[in-house]
Amino acid sequence: MNATGYIYDGTFEGLLTCIYEAYYRHENPVFILESKKYSDGIQGTLFSLLESPLRIETDIPKAGRVYNAVEKNISAEAMETIYNVFLSEIPGFELMILEYVRLGFRTGYDLNKNLQDKRVMDMIRAERKVVFEVHRMHGFLRFQEMPGFFYAPFEPDHNITALVTPHFAERLPDQDFIIHDLGRGIASVCRRGDWFVTSIEGSVRADFLQGKGGNIYEDLWKGYFSWASIDERNNPGNQKRQMPKRYWKHLTEFQ
Repeated sequence: MNATGYIYDGTFEGLLTCIYEAYYRHENPVFILESKKYSDGIQGTLFSLLESPLRIETDIPKAGRVYNAVEKNISAEAMETIYNVFLSEIPGFELMILEYVRLGFRTGYDLNKNLQDKRVMDMIRAERKVVFEVHRMHGFLRFQEMPGFFYAPFEPDHNITALVTPHFAERLPDQDFIIHDLGRGIASVCRRGDWFVTSIEGSVRADFLQGKGGNIYEDLWKGYFSWASIDERNNPGNQKRQMPKRYWKHLTEFQ
């Protein structure tokens, strides 16, 4: 196998295309990176000493072939693991996924049971981080009333907007709302249970945040938080463990 690096557009389909190319080119890429991350400074590292990386153009049919092959020859569970790890954005997740897929094509359906294999264990650990944060956000997300819709800003560690939204779309079927990942500049827009994820430019984001006047929902939530607290059982240390401080600035009760 030849050693080189792959640059792609950062989409899930783009990553699957990279996996397709690695197989059919019989190559073993030493890195797979989103083009923006590569151009933002990766050239100054060891990777710059290698030959020029290949720019892999996203090809939907090729991505589809990889997707179908994983589901058919490994399992739908493995495909879900791959997608969740893709959303984790942890350093090197692309190569982790490639090696996981390669192993899966050899082992088949029982791939995720091979916990003694570091490649599988690394994927499972990364997936757990994503799933755990999704579960946290089901309880931590706070909506603000805006003219005509509800708005919830958050800054998750992982790219989980698309995983968080179905929970609220199901529980708020008659409401219009926006869940906004401030750090990534993306948001899910939901109208009466139907939703999609889109990018939000800085100017639009600022407009959303410039709500004026009182908010009865925020006031009620703050009042409940104050009423439910018990001074004798105040435990700041445990509170920070259960509700990490990095999430506080978007929690109404801490404003």
